[in-house]
Amino acid sequence: HLHVTVDLATLDDAPGALPARAASGASLPVSLVRSWACDSALTRYVLSLGRKVLETSHTARTLTGTERRAKHLETGGLCQAAGCRRGPGDRLIPHHATPWARSRRTSLGDTVLFCEQTHHQLHHGATIRLKDGRWLDRDGWTDRPPG
Repeated sequence: HLHVTVDLATLDDAPGALPARAASGASLPVSLVRSWACDSALTRYVLSLGRKVLETSHTARTLTGTERRAKHLETGGLCQAAGCRRGPGDRLIPHHATPWARSRRTSLGDTVLFCEQTHHQLHHGATIRLKDGRWLDRDGWTDRPPG
């Protein structure tokens, strides 16, 4: 179980936002925190500026086992990035196409399976073309290719 503290401004890439912090106090890149959050169960704590807990909630951010199997059946167990052949036998990560922090929902239709390499590239700023021709970047669905 990892404990990470991150401001909403940091998740939104606001100028001057504070870095995410591990429980040890170490700074963490927000891209790493976003990547971890794709395949993690989260407990959310809303704090006041004085660090008083205002609200807490538990979230089911991840696919259930049945949903994971359904997504693997739908995709043939292959990474959905165009040109990628990683699949059965490789670890595939379910990714929220619409960032979960924005939508607060998990659905099969908005989940894309990526291999670890593609998932890493996406969270570090790459725009990914899917096998079905759609484009995705770390902010969600996009109509335009990179460049």
